[in-house]
Amino acid sequence: MEGKRVALLTGAAGGLGFAAGRELARTGVKVLMADMDQSRAEKAAETLRSQGLDVLGAFLDVTNRAAVDAFITAIPASHGR
Repeated sequence: MEGKRVALLTGAAGGLGFAAGRELARTGVKVLMADMDQSRAEKAAETLRSQGLDVLGAFLDVTNRAAVDAFITAIPASHGR
């Protein structure tokens, strides 16, 4: 399937995760910025969207294997890849 690349980045609400998400988005990747703090993830994504970048904030607890599997499984249906 051709189209925009999609990256799932965890711990993306701040610090290195936020910086990595910003740089990925600057290269044209759609970035799903996941964090255990949903409010901070959404605020981080909004900050980058205000810069014209293609990002979404989401809650994800990476210690919950079933939640991670479900999140990853849902990506192609939601984002085409």
